[in-house]
Amino acid sequence: MLIKDWSTWPKVIKTYAGAMVFIITFSKLFIILFLLTDDIFRGVKWAYEKIFPGKEAIDPSAIPAILNKGISRSDFLVRSGLVVAALPFVGLIYGMVKGAYDYQVKNIKLNLANLPKAFHGYKIIQISDLHVEVSLVRNR
Repeated sequence: MLIKDWSTWPKVIKTYAGAMVFIITFSKLFIILFLLTDDIFRGVKWAYEKIFPGKEAIDPSAIPAILNKGISRSDFLVRSGLVVAALPFVGLIYGMVKGAYDYQVKNIKLNLANLPKAFHGYKIIQISDLHVEVSLVRNR
């Protein structure tokens, strides 16, 4: 067997492999919307040609391509879909690789008019959205 059972893989490999599967699948959902739109246009054109045989449907999206003045609607939709699908792909990859441990400390001074005197000088700390695993190693 060339590939070991996935449950025996190191945790880092399992985490990144699972994240890549999610990112690729999620990004494909965006391009599907554009390709579906293109398929609907092609389906309408096909139905028109079947209903009215011998009459070629005038495809306005093909005119710019014929005149070499741009791209067809179909090509535009496909290329737009690729660009839109690349945005979450790049964003999620960046967040997984670079942004995962890019912690920020923000000091904000609050002036609360009705704060009782007993609370003056107190500091409030908020820690949120840390999706990390902390390992404590003890030397014995």
